[in-house]
Amino acid sequence: MKHDLCAARTPRRAERVVTQAGDRLWRRAVDRAQGRRSDLGTLDRFDDRPLYWARLQLSSAIRQWTPATR
Repeated sequence: MKHDLCAARTPRRAERVVTQAGDRLWRRAVDRAQGRRSDLGTLDRFDDRPLYWARLQLSSAIRQWTPATR
């Protein structure tokens, strides 16, 4: 996601990248909580720390993004 966000040249494209990453993150967290993803580690499936840390990383990437200048 970070690479795609850095490659986004416009706010509209950046918004699309962030929205898609958020959707993937949420689906992955739901799948994990519902036991559909056993490949996501050994934490209890109700432990939401991976979701928390991913959200912090995404927030950091968004704050650092700047549109390309011509």
